[in-house]
Amino acid sequence: MVKQRKKQAMKKHLPFHQMSETEPTPSTSKEDMEVEVFESEEWNSAFTMFGEASSNFSVVVNPSVSEFELQSSSSRVKPKQASRVQHFSKKWLSDPKLQGWIQVAEHDNMYAKCSACVVNLKAKYSDLIKHANSNKHKNALKKLKSSKQVDLMLKHNLGKDQEHIDVVCANLRSALLVAEHNLSFNVIDHITKINKVNFKDSKVAESLQLGRTKCTMIIQNVLADAITNQLKQQIKDKKASILLDEATDASNKKLLCILIKFIHGNEIKTQVLGLKEVDCDHGTAKGLYGLLKQSLTEFNIDAKNVIGYCADNASVMMGSKESVKQYLLNSNLHLISNGCICHTIHLVAVSAAACLPERLENLLQNISTYFSRSPKRQSVLETFQEYMRNDKLKILKPSATRWLALSKCVDRILEMWDVLTELFRLADFEDESEVAKIIYNELCNPIIKAYIVV
Repeated sequence: MVKQRKKQAMKKHLPFHQMSETEPTPSTSKEDMEVEVFESEEWNSAFTMFGEASSNFSVVVNPSVSEFELQSSSSRVKPKQASRVQHFSKKWLSDPKLQGWIQVAEHDNMYAKCSACVVNLKAKYSDLIKHANSNKHKNALKKLKSSKQVDLMLKHNLGKDQEHIDVVCANLRSALLVAEHNLSFNVIDHITKINKVNFKDSKVAESLQLGRTKCTMIIQNVLADAITNQLKQQIKDKKASILLDEATDASNKKLLCILIKFIHGNEIKTQVLGLKEVDCDHGTAKGLYGLLKQSLTEFNIDAKNVIGYCADNASVMMGSKESVKQYLLNSNLHLISNGCICHTIHLVAVSAAACLPERLENLLQNISTYFSRSPKRQSVLETFQEYMRNDKLKILKPSATRWLALSKCVDRILEMWDVLTELFRLADFEDESEVAKIIYNELCNPIIKAYIVV
C-alpha cells in the first residue's frame, strides 16, 4: 500500500502525506496508520530537502521517468535545429527569379551579392527569394534595368559619338569665326556650302548644318555664356578699373558701353563687361550708375574693388556734384578717376588750332570737296600719281566729330603736295575753275606751307 501511494504521489506531483490524508484506506489498522504517519514524515522531510536543493542541482527520483515527463507541457523547450551551411550555387545565375541581379560575393562564396541593392545576402535560396519579392528590391531593379538600357545605347552609338563631337566643334569654330571678325550672319550659309564642296571626303563637312539662324543662337546662347563664365573666373576678387562711354548704334539706339581693365597673370587685359541700352529713365547720372551696378552684379564684382574710373568729360560722367563718379566715390573713397585722355588732347588741339588762320582749314576742306563727287577728277589724280611715281593715296575728308582728324588730313596733303600742285596748275589752265584757281594759289603760298609743315 505504501509503495503504491508513493508512486501515485510522484505521478500527481503531490506530497506523500497529502496522498495519505486525502486517500485513507478503511481497512487500515492503527499500527499501519502509525507506520504510514512515520513514513509520511520521512517523505515530507525528504521532499523539503529536494525543493531546497533543486535550485542548485537536479535530483532524479526515478530513472525510469524522463525529465520532460516531470515538467509541465507549457514549460517544455524544444531544442533549435542547427541551420545547414550553404555555398553559392552557380545554378542561381540562370534561375529566372534571381537572374539579372544576383552575383557571387567577393572573397566569400557563402554570400551572394545583389547588384541592384548593392548588399550582401546569405547564400540561402529561401532568403534570396524573400529578398527578390521585397518592394525595395523591385524598385532598385527597375533603376538598374533603365541604367543598363542607357549603357547599351551609349555602347551602340560609341562610334557615332566622336563624329557627333567633331560636328559640334566645327559648328562652334565657324560661329566663333563670324563673331571674332565681325562678319555678317548671312555669310555662314555660303561658308557651309563651300566647305561641303571643298571637302567631299570629310564626314564632318558632310554632316555640317549651320545657317544664319543657328549661328546666331550659338553665339548668343553658347559662346556668350562660355566667355562670360571665363571672365567671371578671371576677375574674381580682383581690383579693376572701369571705362564708360555712350554711343549710338545703327538702329539709332543709345547704348552704354562698359569696359573693365584688370591684371590676369602677367598680362593687363581689357574686356567688354556689357552693352546696356539707355532709355529716357536712365539718361541721368543715377540711371547710368544703376546700369553700371547691374553689370557689376552680373559678374559678381564688388563696387569696392573698382579702384579706377575713366569716362569722357561730360558732367553726367565726371561732374563734381551729381555724376557717376560721385556715386562710385561713395562706395570707394580711394577711387582714382580720370577723364578721357583722347578727348582731353582733342580739346587742347582744337583750342590751339583756333589761333591759326582759317585759310588752312578752308584749304583742306576745298581739296576734299573738289575730288569727292567726281570720278573723272579722281582718275586724273591717279594719272598724275603714276606719272610722278607717287603712291596712289586718296584724299581724306576733315571731320568735325573725329578726334584729331585734321592731323591726318594735314599729313596726307603734305605727302601729296607736289602732285596736287601740278594737278591744280593744269586745272586752273584748262578748266578755268574758280575753286581750282583758289586751291592752286594757296598751294603756291610758302606761308601756308610753313603753317602746315609746322
